[in-house]
Amino acid sequence: MTTGRLTFPPTPAERPAPKIRPLVLAALLALSGVLWAWMQVQLDEAAAVHTQQDLARARIEAFRAGARAALEQRCQRTLAAPL
Repeated sequence: MTTGRLTFPPTPAERPAPKIRPLVLAALLALSGVLWAWMQVQLDEAAAVHTQQDLARARIEAFRAGARAALEQRCQRTLAAPL
């Protein structure tokens, strides 16, 4: 807007809305895709770690149960043996 010799900057209502450039938009979409893929990999790795921990716990429990059963059998044989 001009008044005589003075020039004023445009008001926010008169100023055109900023436009997102197509290259910037494409870069943001690509970055979001990369971040999404990275997040999926992290979640898959975390799930694999938990699965490995669960399998290790199951193996330990099976070993303990087998050792306990073997010890009980040995004790029963010892108690059943003649003096």
